[in-house]
Amino acid sequence: MKNPTLSTKHAFNLMLILLTSLVFSTKSLAKLNVQDEVNSVEVYPYNLLVQRTDQIKVIYQGEQQITCRVEILKGELQWSGDTQVVKADKFKQNPLRHCLDRDHAKQILASTF
Repeated sequence: MKNPTLSTKHAFNLMLILLTSLVFSTKSLAKLNVQDEVNSVEVYPYNLLVQRTDQIKVIYQGEQQITCRVEILKGELQWSGDTQVVKADKFKQNPLRHCLDRDHAKQILASTF
């Protein structure tokens, strides 16, 4: 004969583990951020991209290692950069510069003229 107290305890522990996992997975999803303002460096081509486009989004997640990409809008045109992985200190210095490859930024800039 099975001990019903043991199975109730087992079910409670399982539920506790599942709830804890749910809380931590939700917390990690909440770390996905969209930066509202782009801190541009006065360096070609990034400074002109900021001037010549309607919107630049730096989408990122992470703490020590930042995974990021850039989306740029001008009118009905849209460009997306490749995903980059950068250290947090580099990202804080200039997210646009470190999340959008310079050559790709030049190509995008050329297509805005």
